Amino acid sequence: MKEKPDHREEHLAHHSVFSPSPFIPRGPWSVNRRTHRRGGGRRRGKRAGARAKCEPRAPLTTPPTLPSQNRPPDQREPVSTLSSLSSGVSVKLGLVNARSVKEKTSVLSDFISNQNLDFFTITENWQVPGDFFALIELCPVGWKFHCTPRCGKTGGGVAFVYKDNYTCSMLNCPTFSSFEAQLVKVGSADPLLVIIIYRATDSRVFKETKNFISQFSTFLTDIIPSHDRTPTKFSSAFTAAKNTAGEKPSSDPEELTIMFNSTCQSILDTIAPLTLKKPKPSATPWLNDTTRAQRRIWRQAERRWKKDRLQISLEMLRDSQQTYQKVGVVSAPASINIPCFYFTAGLLPNSSADPNQTIAKIETAFAALQEQKAEIYEMGKIAKVCGCPLYWKAALFHGAGGDRTGSVSTQMFVAMWRKLLHSCYDDSTKFVYLLAKPGCKYLEQEDFIPLLQDIVDTHPGLTFLKDAPEFHSRYITTVIQRIFYTVNRSWTGRVTGTELRRSNFLQTVALLEEEEDINLITDYFSYEHFYVIYVKFWELDVNHDLFIDQKDLRRYNDHALSNKIIERLFSGAVMKGGCAQRECKMSYAEFVWYLISEEDKKNFTSIEYWFRCMDLDGDGVLSMYELQFFYNEQCKRMETMGIEPLPFNDLLCQMLDLVKPKQQGKITLSDLKRCQMAHIFYDTFFNLEKYLDHEQGDTFTVQKDMDSDVTELSDWEKFAADEYEVLVAEDTASDPQLDGSFEDDCESEECMVTSETGNKMDKTEEILISKLSV
Repeated sequence: MKEKPDHREEHLAHHSVFSPSPFIPRGPWSVNRRTHRRGGGRRRGKRAGARAKCEPRAPLTTPPTLPSQNRPPDQREPVSTLSSLSSGVSVKLGLVNARSVKEKTSVLSDFISNQNLDFFTITENWQVPGDFFALIELCPVGWKFHCTPRCGKTGGGVAFVYKDNYTCSMLNCPTFSSFEAQLVKVGSADPLLVIIIYRATDSRVFKETKNFISQFSTFLTDIIPSHDRTPTKFSSAFTAAKNTAGEKPSSDPEELTIMFNSTCQSILDTIAPLTLKKPKPSATPWLNDTTRAQRRIWRQAERRWKKDRLQISLEMLRDSQQTYQKVGVVSAPASINIPCFYFTAGLLPNSSADPNQTIAKIETAFAALQEQKAEIYEMGKIAKVCGCPLYWKAALFHGAGGDRTGSVSTQMFVAMWRKLLHSCYDDSTKFVYLLAKPGCKYLEQEDFIPLLQDIVDTHPGLTFLKDAPEFHSRYITTVIQRIFYTVNRSWTGRVTGTELRRSNFLQTVALLEEEEDINLITDYFSYEHFYVIYVKFWELDVNHDLFIDQKDLRRYNDHALSNKIIERLFSGAVMKGGCAQRECKMSYAEFVWYLISEEDKKNFTSIEYWFRCMDLDGDGVLSMYELQFFYNEQCKRMETMGIEPLPFNDLLCQMLDLVKPKQQGKITLSDLKRCQMAHIFYDTFFNLEKYLDHEQGDTFTVQKDMDSDVTELSDWEKFAADEYEVLVAEDTASDPQLDGSFEDDCESEECMVTSETGNKMDKTEEILISKLSV
């Protein structure tokens, strides 16, 4: 048996650099590996770390190639040592979890050569201190390695294999109980730090894996600052910026904070610019019958070579491995390479507009202001320069921090606008970013208050409210509830950018700039709608504490609703955490939802509102028991009125024909939304007055009107318009002084129209003030 040369002992030291020795050619030598248990790192046989014996094997057909430094001078290849990696140098690095390299030296060596790698990292090499023969055998000609074996335990170990024309040195690295680490510095002038981390998933090996996060954080805190030159560059650039600042710094802490953040952002954009890269569609292994068959051939060849160690077996192994790699690694199917179609921050802008031009216009607009600061009433000019609707001015003022300082400076606004353009790409996400709380990507009810307060203060259609500030909060509350009623389709109490994008809210806000009459904007902002809602609530709220109970709500519309549906309203089945927390009280905000849902049962929010009331067990299905539960009270009320009720079985057949549920005997929310007759269905079970009206009408005529393409007012808009005229007429009749005195003094038709409009607004103001004084 041939023994290894003794001079190798002096090279086999822990944490040393190795290169294939010219005295130990790779070809004719093989290591007699000891067997390992599958899935573990324990050795069988004698003590772990015992020197492996070497035995001869069949020589290669070609003699081994000596490293370049041991060849004759005329056969040596020129070697250039790279002491630094510049930005123009491209390198290839590979990583493999070997699970013992002793039986895989030839395969790994071929992989390094075929892939033309510059660096190769190996985890779980299973080397022991003082025995790196497998790594020496693995290295191709002209390669070296650094190895950090696992101390005190079997298995594990990390290694860094590299070409000898790179200057690589291993740095001292602290040890941790939850992972293994190795630090290698590549180059000397402008070095590259390579960090190899291996965390074992087997808790038997590392019993403190639960401490990985804290220990890895400590590792980064100790290692990265000492090798990263970015802080030094940042400090120098910050000092230079501070010295070149000509203007006297402000004494306002808020402006100093904005100036500091803006300066830091500018420096980071210079020394560490943020680059956005699109991920390239990578090839994905696709396992099918062909690849499985080729993999079996490869494993058979590998077992044959391990058994006989013949050169022909090795060649067959290499050929089968290359064939498997070509067959197994294929391009991903077309269904996987689907381009991105959902963008949380909005679609990327396709326009070629330069944001720097917009920022220059913003700076020019601020320069025209006193002290280059804008207050809330001056933000309209800034909003138009930014290309935003006029009534975004309060949102822009709030987003730039003006609500805290009372004004917005140029630096504060420009810093906010840059960040806005960088992270938001459409109006919905920009609007949420401006009004949301820090760190939130949604809007809650109180976030709309700055926007709506500015509309109340500045819109020409609401100038009469300046003399009645006590009504501002009521109007704002109504508008907020209408916004969430229409926009917040998820019922979470949080409006997201996606929900804003699907609604018409932002388009309605933009319309406020063009329309001076607020009542013509029936969505969200109509003052007439607010007036109707508030007067209806005021009539029910006897003690005027802004809360009503079940007894108060029963008086609405002359006791039209059944007692059972009212009990469900106050049970918290619809608005979670609302009236149930107020000891069976309904607030004004909840009444807004109720009134719109009661008078317009055709919109989707109303359909879901009443579905939650009728779904007693909350299983998402209206069963026959639940329908009979509500209809029994309707029958008793009709009998009291002397009306013969329709038997439940007959009524049930009518309702099933009306709704046409997909599942027989079970009515779901989607069934009611699809049938377009939900208002008739709901009124049948809990609103006796409207049910009798439907019985006297023609259902087929109603269905024909529903199918027509003619756009008409919604049921809520019709109700609000009729009720407003009635309420104004009642108050006008009760106060003769408000009887139109303007029309008698006007001679032209134009004057008459103007007087009517002004008279109506005066009447409304007087009515509100009189109601509040009560």
